[in-house]
Amino acid sequence: MVKVVYIYNLKEGVDPKEFENYYFNQRIPQVMKVPNLQKFCFNVATGDDPAPYRYMAENYYKDMKTAKETLSSDYFKDVHGYIAGKLADMKVMFYETHEWIPAEWKE
Repeated sequence: MVKVVYIYNLKEGVDPKEFENYYFNQRIPQVMKVPNLQKFCFNVATGDDPAPYRYMAENYYKDMKTAKETLSSDYFKDVHGYIAGKLADMKVMFYETHEWIPAEWKE
């Protein structure tokens, strides 16, 4: 499995509450329709020690070929278009992912 990780902050002047409201109510339903997407996680940093990036999105695909084809698709570009202008310092990373689930969690 391949995980594509996006980490970013918002540009100066973008309201975090407005952005998060949009993200949870409009963006996530769009992302869930991205072809070939197997799993999606959206993370907001919390705690007393500020993280270098407030937001992290994780997209999971079956393999690297599928991930790269999906990310270059017209659908994905349209979905990504609205928020791109609101983001600062965005980094995109690709990881080959291996997961293990403790036995007690399987029940």
